[in-house]
Amino acid sequence: RAPRPGEVDGVDYTFVTAGQFQQLIDDGALLEWAEIHGGLHRSGTPAAPVRAATAAGHPVLIEVDLAGARAVKQAMPEAISVFLA
Repeated sequence: RAPRPGEVDGVDYTFVTAGQFQQLIDDGALLEWAEIHGGLHRSGTPAAPVRAATAAGHPVLIEVDLAGARAVKQAMPEAISVFLA
């Protein structure tokens, strides 16, 4: 989706075109992704910054649903999941 008023690309989210997002999927560059709002939008977690942060010894917190957590765990078996209800 396009940024909403007040959202800053690279700060709030990273906004990419549909074609760029598809390329990220095809390249395996996302830890997890999903179609949301009835397929109107797609959202995902880029792998590179997460892997860079963990390699540097920094903890990473990712807010995802159960399907996203499963995908992250598959991509990064060392990940620890915590679910809050």
